[in-house]
Amino acid sequence: MAEDSKIQDEIKALGIVLAALDGLSDDGRKFVVSAVSDRLKIGVSVVSASLAASPAAAAPPAAGATGPATGVVAAAGIGHTVADHPRVFLKDKKPSSDVQQVAALAYFLTHKRDTPAFKTADISTLNTEAAGGELSNPSYAVNNALQAGLLAKATGGKKQLSPLGEELVVALPDQEAVKAALAAHRSVRGRKKASRKAKKGKKAS
Repeated sequence: MAEDSKIQDEIKALGIVLAALDGLSDDGRKFVVSAVSDRLKIGVSVVSASLAASPAAAAPPAAGATGPATGVVAAAGIGHTVADHPRVFLKDKKPSSDVQQVAALAYFLTHKRDTPAFKTADISTLNTEAAGGELSNPSYAVNNALQAGLLAKATGGKKQLSPLGEELVVALPDQEAVKAALAAHRSVRGRKKASRKAKKGKKAS
């Protein structure tokens, strides 16, 4: 009886999750699934296996539903959990630029090395350990990541991963999802700037 109750609870929870994801775009679904997987320290493959084992996964989807693991979890990609070794993590994330690489290393320092505030030397040392692509000028790369909004200033001249940087690393290696996250960030910044200009205009008048 207890096992039956547990299964029913899992089916109910699955229904709630799928209903919540149904109204989101593909990029939105990818981000939500990967972010939840990362926050709960559950590998995407584990989530997929759990959904596949659920009786709800075998049932045909309701009208308008996107379906379980095949439409949502599988689309989220691989590598959204923090691997134990930085080499594996970078290999999973496949950063395509210096700033993405810096953000990924900052993410690893934050979530696996308990180092939420770090110096450029920490990024450089971890990159060597990870056998990452050469950062010809680590200070320049870190500064570019800061200017791009992927890092933020911390106390003592250190840097920290920004919310945008966190979102970008979670989205990797899906470069389309990365573009969507950056575009959404630029849109929000644009609206804030427009709002500030409007307020200044009212004060001046």
